[in-house]
Formats: sequence, structure tokens, C-alpha cells
Amino acid sequence: MMIFNTHKPTPLKPVFLNSIPKSGTNLLIQALSGVPGLKHEPTATFFNSYEYPMNFYRLGKVRNGNFAVGHIYYSEEWSRMLRRLQMKQIFIIRDLRDILVSLCYFIVDKPQYHTMNQLRTYLITHASTPIEQIRLLMTGIQDGDFYYPDFKTWISPFSGWLNDSNTLVVRYEQLVETQESRTQAFKSIANYLDDGTWDKKTMSMIVSSMEANVDPRFCGTFRKGVIGDWKIHFEQQDIETFNKIAGTALRDFGYK
Repeated sequence: MMIFNTHKPTPLKPVFLNSIPKSGTNLLIQALSGVPGLKHEPTATFFNSYEYPMNFYRLGKVRNGNFAVGHIYYSEEWSRMLRRLQMKQIFIIRDLRDILVSLCYFIVDKPQYHTMNQLRTYLITHASTPIEQIRLLMTGIQDGDFYYPDFKTWISPFSGWLNDSNTLVVRYEQLVETQESRTQAFKSIANYLDDGTWDKKTMSMIVSSMEANVDPRFCGTFRKGVIGDWKIHFEQQDIETFNKIAGTALRDFGYK
């Protein structure tokens, strides 16, 4: 007779999954949702970095066994809030050039998933090709009353999380480059989440469960997800322009 283990794992303390938009957020949501005793409630989603009292109240309502998700700029206030709530943070990043390309396609091709309608209309009416639209997002827009920041201004406020001691930084490239790199990334995440109660067998089971739960087909915002997609979009002039505008940010995030 086969005996099944019916013991339910103790729910983990709340976790905050933070990310730069278009850096692999949904892939990591799927992976974390594969961790037994951990799930995401869609209402626990954060986009406004600056409403500190309301954000602290909402974060405090995230229960054990749940993780919140957001695109939140670094600030000392946010860092303190997470610590006060004893909430570990996972921050996923990606090559900034791939983020720029993916962001452009997301804005133009996926209007059902965002509210950037004015920006989308501007890109469509002022640029006839994807690379022209990418260039507008790269250099920024100042046209009468309509303003959108250049890419370095848009991306730089996230960089403070890279050196935050309460934050595990995960690179998107680790999750897609090879099976070995993905497994190693998931092991790092599992070790970070562990409260000291998981043995080696449990840890292996959790990593396998994370891997099994990842399926891009069930993510409506997924496009290609390849590494280095920017190389087929950027011309030499775009490489030079990007390096001039955001080259220091690229290095800050650990990409050459």
C-alpha cells in the first residue's frame, strides 16, 4: 500500500517580487507560485512608488504564504517598509537594451495590458517602424505638453535595489540561458526563501516544482523572451546613442 505525505508545509513569510517592467516578471511569478505554501494574490500588486502610508498599509495586509508583486523604484522609505514588515524582496533585472525593445513592443502591441494609451498613440503617429519607436523611448519625448523621459531617466531609479542588503537580485538571463543556469537561479531563490527548515531533499523538490510551473504560453504579455534581441533591432547609430544616453546605467546594472 502506497502512503502519501499529507503534511502541509508551514506557510512562508510574505515575499515582495519587485522588477523593472519587461524584465521577466511573469516568468518569476510562475516560478514562485510553484513553491509549496506560496501564492500570489492579484490584488497585492504595486505600481506607485510614492504613496508610502498607503503602500505600507497594503503591504502589511499580505499574509503568510503570499507574495506581492510590483515595479517599485528604490527609496529608503520602501527599503525600511520591507524590513519593518520582515518581508524579503526578490528583484529581477535584465539587459537594459532588451528591456527597451520589449517595452516598446509591449506599449504598441499589448494595449489591453496597460494604461499608457497617450504614449502608445504618440509612438504610432510619430514613428512608422519599430526601430523609430524604440528611438523615441531611448531619447525621450518633449513635444509641447507631452513629455516622456529618456531611457536613463526612466531606468535609473531602480538601481538602488542592486545594493540593498534585504534584496536578492536575479538576472533574467540566468532564467533562460540554459537549463543549468535556470536550475542554479531557482536554487539561489529557494535558499533565500528558506527559513532554516528545508533539508536537502525538500530543497530539491521545491526547485523542481518551480521549474515545472514555468510555462510562457500562459502569459499574455510574453513576446519572445530571448537574450540579445536588441542586436537585431539596433543599428550602429542606435548602439552609439544608447551608450551616450544610458551607458553608465548599463554598467551600473552589470551589463557591458
